[in-house]
Order: sequence, then structure tokens, then C-alpha cells
Amino acid sequence: MFVERRSGQIDVWFVVFDKSVPNKWWNWLIPGNFMHVWCFGYCEPARTWVLIDPGYQRMLHGLVPDHLADVDGMIVAARAVGTVLLVKAGARTTPNLRMISCCTATVRDILGMPGWWFWDMVPDKLYRDCIK
Repeated sequence: MFVERRSGQIDVWFVVFDKSVPNKWWNWLIPGNFMHVWCFGYCEPARTWVLIDPGYQRMLHGLVPDHLADVDGMIVAARAVGTVLLVKAGARTTPNLRMISCCTATVRDILGMPGWWFWDMVPDKLYRDCIK
């Protein structure tokens, strides 16, 4: 069965702040309550859920058509590993000077949020910026 889908932009993201990562050294090294951040959102024109997990070993992407998605299950699973915020994406007003490639920098780029200093790369700082 062929289903026509259109491209579009995701305006609101579920941002998930994990309290740990699989590597014990990263858990020790990263300051704060949150050790990792990833996100997922719904693209209405494409009728597809997009999941982006910039892991510490590689970037993971997922596309789930809405008729196959268990949205409640996704949110419950996300809440089981950490804290979930619903964040509206904005337009970046400064150049993208991404100096460090990490989960926080990737999610900041997706959300259109500024922040390229070292401390902006800490998940707790992104959390504070999201709840402002």
C-alpha cells in the first residue's frame, strides 16, 4: 500500500533528559542530574513521528508512521528513563557555531536554541534553558 506523505517542519518536540548513560565513566564525568538528552516529535504533513538520539557512540534516528506509532507507549518509555519536556522549536537568531558535537549540541540545533560555550553542552544547562 502506497501512502503519500509530505515533508514538513516539526514545531514542538518532546525533549527527554536521561539520568544516566550506559558508560559509567560518562556518568561520573558529566556534571549535574542529567547525563544525556534526546528528542522526538511529530511531523504532521508527513504523518510521521521522528526520533533523534545523539548517543555517545553514534547518532540514532527513527521514523515511525503515525498508524504504527504507540504514542502513549513512547511517552511512558521516555518518562521511565528521565524527565520529558514539551518544547516549542524556535528560530535561531545567532550563527550556528557548533564547536562540540554531543547530544546537547544536537538537540539545541534541532530546537533552534543558541548556546555554543562549553557549559551550554551540559544537559542540565539545556534543561534550565528549556524551562525558561
